[in-house]
Amino acid sequence: GNIAGVNIPVLQDVIFNRTLPDLLDTPPWVDDALDALERMLRLRAERHVLEEQLRLLDDELRVTSQRVNLFEKVKIPEARNNIRVIRIFLGDQQTAAVARSFAEGEFWPRWLPDVYQGLGAPTLHYYSPLFYLSAAFFYALGLPLDVSAKLLITCLFVLSGLATYAWLRRLFGRFAALVGLPLYLGQASLFREYYVQGDYPQMVAVFLLPLMAWAFTRLYLDSGSRSGWCYRLLAPLSLGLVIVAHNITAMIGAGVLVLYSLGMALTQRRREAGLRLVAAAVLGLGLSAFFWLPSVADMG
Repeated sequence: GNIAGVNIPVLQDVIFNRTLPDLLDTPPWVDDALDALERMLRLRAERHVLEEQLRLLDDELRVTSQRVNLFEKVKIPEARNNIRVIRIFLGDQQTAAVARSFAEGEFWPRWLPDVYQGLGAPTLHYYSPLFYLSAAFFYALGLPLDVSAKLLITCLFVLSGLATYAWLRRLFGRFAALVGLPLYLGQASLFREYYVQGDYPQMVAVFLLPLMAWAFTRLYLDSGSRSGWCYRLLAPLSLGLVIVAHNITAMIGAGVLVLYSLGMALTQRRREAGLRLVAAAVLGLGLSAFFWLPSVADMG
């Protein structure tokens, strides 16, 4: 037999070779005694087989548990850490390649010839370029590569905190802003991106989401104030930055922005402000068209 891939013995039958006794010299209870002995021996054989099955399954369970612990506690964490290191290494390669393109006077490199062991790739043609372009800018100023990346992330972390505070304060007041600020910047996904995942472009996009929400909120509610022109510029610019920062985050963020804008329109009906939101969204798409339009064209 087989249980979960373990071959185990199975008792099919126990055959007894019974000699016919002399019916005249044998008491009548002998037949019943022989039947009882056969049943006892059959039960004993079944017990031995079950004990052997249990021993084999216990051994297999012990080996499987050791393998599971090996993979869960050693191999899988090692693999995840190696993947993170590889992703960071590839990101550093791409940042360095963009910095070399800057040094050669090419500020929008469609092809990075030095990445992927010299095979090259059109990385910025299809994948989020903002992080690599920004880090390459600091690197071109003379900072080390890792310091450039850390400085960029630190600046965006501070900017995201200020934008989160300003956005929540405009909607709910100072107390809500003070509560929401650490909740947003302390979310586990940000630390997971930095210490585990290593997907820095996605983390940059998440940092920019509060800036986009704040800019569109102020554009709808306060565009008639003296500083309204600032929000008319900042709203499309922030949307364009999110699109250039990370593809998937931009699609999710754009969907949330549409729902958020509809919510503002339903709670406070302002036709002209709604038109400004639409114009800002269109302008944001236009500002980032240099990135997404060639990729969309390639899909055809």
